[in-house]
Amino acid sequence: MDRLVDVYVLYAQIHRWQSMIAICDELYDRYPELWPSLTGLDGGADLIQADIGNRRQLCDAEIVGRTADFTTIPDRIRRRWRATADDLLPGAYLRYQCAAIAAASTGPSTSADLGENSRATGP
Repeated sequence: MDRLVDVYVLYAQIHRWQSMIAICDELYDRYPELWPSLTGLDGGADLIQADIGNRRQLCDAEIVGRTADFTTIPDRIRRRWRATADDLLPGAYLRYQCAAIAAASTGPSTSADLGENSRATGP
């Protein structure tokens, strides 16, 4: 069961990174004048990328082989953000940015580590 949780967390981080980059690309295409402010906020994508690398080291080769390549953004993700209304896209980017920083700042952990930590700090 722990291995399935680890795969899920790794997959969620990959999906978060792919969506964040697709949103950033779409914002740049629609509003090139925003590029300076987007590059200032792009630290979240770097944090996610580093976290994915750390999580992949925690998982064995078999698990890593089954996860998507996070450097490629699937068309379904690009289409999703391309179809998003102009007024929703910047907010979506900021939400992904905050989630990325929060997820990466917790540090890479296996599900077993998370369980031990919650028992140690629990009631």
